[in-house]
Amino acid sequence: MSRYDIVQLFRVQDQFLLLIHHSPDGDAIASSLALGMALQSMGKVVDIVCADPIPKQFQFLPGARAIKRDFFLGDYNVVVTLDCGDSRRTGFSARLKELLGAKKKLHINIDHHPKNDLHALASHNFVDSHAPSTSYLVYDLIHGLSVPLDYKLATCLLTGLYTDTGGFRHPNTTSDSLTFASLLLSYGARLKDITRHITHFTTVPRLRLWGLALSRIQQHHRLDIVSTFITHEDITTTGASESDIAGIAALMTSIPAGLAILIIQSKNQTVQVRIRTKQKHVNVAQLAAYLGGGGQRRSAGFSLEGSFLIQSKDNRT
Repeated sequence: MSRYDIVQLFRVQDQFLLLIHHSPDGDAIASSLALGMALQSMGKVVDIVCADPIPKQFQFLPGARAIKRDFFLGDYNVVVTLDCGDSRRTGFSARLKELLGAKKKLHINIDHHPKNDLHALASHNFVDSHAPSTSYLVYDLIHGLSVPLDYKLATCLLTGLYTDTGGFRHPNTTSDSLTFASLLLSYGARLKDITRHITHFTTVPRLRLWGLALSRIQQHHRLDIVSTFITHEDITTTGASESDIAGIAALMTSIPAGLAILIIQSKNQTVQVRIRTKQKHVNVAQLAAYLGGGGQRRSAGFSLEGSFLIQSKDNRT
């Protein structure tokens, strides 16, 4: 589906639900806020929904505190999913499949992850797996709508790019992404605020949780893997939240190994597995997709029902 077709839909429709994935990252949050502000400036009714709370480090973004936790689909003409690698990541998979599968709602899927079940559900896909972030694609749509950029929009779009490029350290930091960053800075994007709230943000509970995870790291030389785990009890006893887990798996990639694996026991008897790699020839998204998850070539994950056992002597899973 071309940008023109989706822009036309945005122009003629009036009520929008913007849906992002659970355990939201900076790109999902910032992309939805930017698109929401653009549509609202055109007089549209817009609600942004995430199944999980917005992490504290992203609450500086304009409108972040107004993001809702649930919705009634009857209130909207169009459902827009942003940055969702899979319908299950929305936290509302069954409800979406029932309504969208019956084609009762227009559904626009905006993403930079490889194809997944949302592609089949969507009536319109605006997807480019080569884009450095979903915010990069959202800017293209905002530009097509002729909505002028201000510092708020630019800051949101730059936050999406900044977080998904790992602060301009990941391989998706290309000449195009740096040109995009330069453009956003020219519109007043607050890079200083972004780095202060995201890169330099921490709390005592977060550091305690990270300390537990790092103390359990195991290096499996034969498999060329490093791994660690976090339990729901760890989150409770440290006073942290699930959003404080973000960044641990990325930090583990600084250890020389082919794969870094972080295993998380959630409170609802599911196990989340986050996989990271710096190896150019390794595609962790394929592994995650095989196990019902999704992601990008070097950063992906999946969830399984159940729990894991801990050997108390050496804290191995």
